[in-house]
Amino acid sequence: MASKPAYYTVIESLVGALDGVTVEYHKGEVVDADDPARRKWPSHFGPLVVREYRRVATDDHPVVEQATAAPGEQRHVGRPITTARFKGRT
Repeated sequence: MASKPAYYTVIESLVGALDGVTVEYHKGEVVDADDPARRKWPSHFGPLVVREYRRVATDDHPVVEQATAAPGEQRHVGRPITTARFKGRT
């Protein structure tokens, strides 16, 4: 038997009144299962799903990109964007 989720996420933003107080919930926020807004407006909430993604490092593709050139290595990045080129002038 599957247990009920402990946390939920807002799948549709909402503004409403709870006990005379205006509350706002924005899409993507995480709330407890016992949150009164989740019980009042259940269609605006869904179970929180956490996905973990890890890249595997290889010789050709390290996990962390090197930010600077190694000694003797040159980086080819092309011409820098100048104000003149940005405004359509060469």
